[in-house]
Amino acid sequence: FSDKLQDINAVFGDVEIKTIVKNLFGQQMQKRIDYEVSNFANNGRMRTEGWGRFFNRLRSNYAVSVLALKPALAIKQFTSFPAYWENMSAKDFVAGLADFAMHYREAVETLGNTTLMKTRDVNIIRDLEELSKTDLIKNKAKNINLRELMMANIRMGDRFTIYSGGWALYKSELKKNLKAGMNEAAAKAKALDTFERVTDETQQSGRMSQQSYWQSNAFLRAFTMFQSSQNQYLRKEINALRGVFTGRMSKKQAAKTIFIYHFLLPMFFQFVADGFRWDDEAQLRAGFFGSFNGIFILNQALEGLWDATVGGKGTYGLGLRVRDAIPFEGSIEDIIKEVMKMAEDDLDMEDWIEVLQKFGKSSGEVLGVPVKYPLDIINNFGDYAKAGEPGKEIMLWLGWSPYALRDFEDE
Repeated sequence: FSDKLQDINAVFGDVEIKTIVKNLFGQQMQKRIDYEVSNFANNGRMRTEGWGRFFNRLRSNYAVSVLALKPALAIKQFTSFPAYWENMSAKDFVAGLADFAMHYREAVETLGNTTLMKTRDVNIIRDLEELSKTDLIKNKAKNINLRELMMANIRMGDRFTIYSGGWALYKSELKKNLKAGMNEAAAKAKALDTFERVTDETQQSGRMSQQSYWQSNAFLRAFTMFQSSQNQYLRKEINALRGVFTGRMSKKQAAKTIFIYHFLLPMFFQFVADGFRWDDEAQLRAGFFGSFNGIFILNQALEGLWDATVGGKGTYGLGLRVRDAIPFEGSIEDIIKEVMKMAEDDLDMEDWIEVLQKFGKSSGEVLGVPVKYPLDIINNFGDYAKAGEPGKEIMLWLGWSPYALRDFEDE
């Protein structure tokens, strides 16, 4: 790491190189290069002191409160596996998925031993081992981190997506390499390199190489929460268009890439998010927005345009609130609002229950405690089963919200 950093500083710190960059690309490009080099030198931890650290903690706590525990999140993460299809034929992709189902142990062992997977937070093999130990029940602090345990659903969904789609890619690349005359060892090594590169480009990642400027800044990162996938998809679309203009990519391949990242993946996610139900308007909306949801301000502008036209409001308005841009700011607003309500004199028991639930939900979002998920189950327990919809009852327990399980016909 230090050797590479010295080489980078030697090149980009050279006065002559800096002058060339400024003359060809401008002062702003030089500032961006300096920022990225400094960020790399600090391993992505720059500008996190004081208020930056406080912002990071709030952002992290909010993410845990929203994502933790829900098995539904692991299932929703699986919707990104078609991204691997971009790099192979549909026939090879389907064959690879079938092979994964029959040889999943081999797939986990092979792909799990790559540098990428070993450094991707926690190796799934170790996850499974820890979950099977009685130490987990005994809650020994030295072996178990409660927050990591609550987020096990995210890690499992992430790994299953990568291993299934990644194995299809690995098998396709291995076949292609062997057909090109490479020996088995070289063919496997190259296939694994391709797997690591594609996974880093298409699956959610905390690596600095996959972070935009906004995502690498402690303050600006708050504006891009839950948008890492859309940002990656947008980069893939832009690269496809560039590839066509520069002749590095065929029009057919570019069309396939744009179809996957702008239409297939967002619409597939929407289908699963809606409880595996197809809603024409929701799907049309997902296809319209696509990866543009990852662009700050533009996503709100497009949403306003959608509501004014397809949504039937008839008038256009950006209507961007701070809580829309920074989710945890809305939680702080709600805490203050509910505390003010507690001071009112005319609250009956039903009002108190409602106020305390809203206060608990918002407080959980600030403190990193998943309150909304159990509250949804408590408040709607048995309702779907009584209505003759046991499937929705199961999905409620798995983590789908009552809003996601609503009847489209009632809207």
